[in-house]
Amino acid sequence: MAPTALLHSLADAVSNTAAQHLHKRDNMGYAIPPSLIVLICMLGAGICVCLGFAVHSQFFGTSSNELKSMSPEQMDYMREVRERNMAALQGTIGRRGMKRPIVSNMS
Repeated sequence: MAPTALLHSLADAVSNTAAQHLHKRDNMGYAIPPSLIVLICMLGAGICVCLGFAVHSQFFGTSSNELKSMSPEQMDYMREVRERNMAALQGTIGRRGMKRPIVSNMS
């Protein structure tokens, strides 16, 4: 086949394709609507996440990062630190909003 003949046949094929009307495709050839396919995929992904969580918690158990109750020594230390910080803040900013003791010079 000569190159010009090939070129003419290609041009005819393109013009015939462009001349045809585009018809609306329903469901794009699928038996169920595309939105239902997306919904099924989302539900499947959610089920996979739940199964993964169940398997992980079954094999690895609970986290050891949970808060534990404080010992009395730790509570005393934290109270002491809070009191020191409050005293330092009161010394820095003053005692605004706190009642001042009444001091008289009459003694």
